[in-house]
Amino acid sequence: MRESLILVRESLIFVSESLILVRESLILVHQFFRLVAWLSWVAIAIIHPKANPKPKNLELHQAL
Repeated sequence: MRESLILVRESLIFVSESLILVRESLILVHQFFRLVAWLSWVAIAIIHPKANPKPKNLELHQAL
């Protein structure tokens, strides 16, 4: 009986550690997709600068 309880405890510890690793992996995946979204926003701003004009550019454009 005692041995089976020890095995159950060890199994629960393993599952708990596995869930912690899964959580950390999901955090890394989330950060990766945030980085990709930010980089795509920067790329769009570089490729199409008039799509996201700066206030100074707007004032300069209106003055011309």
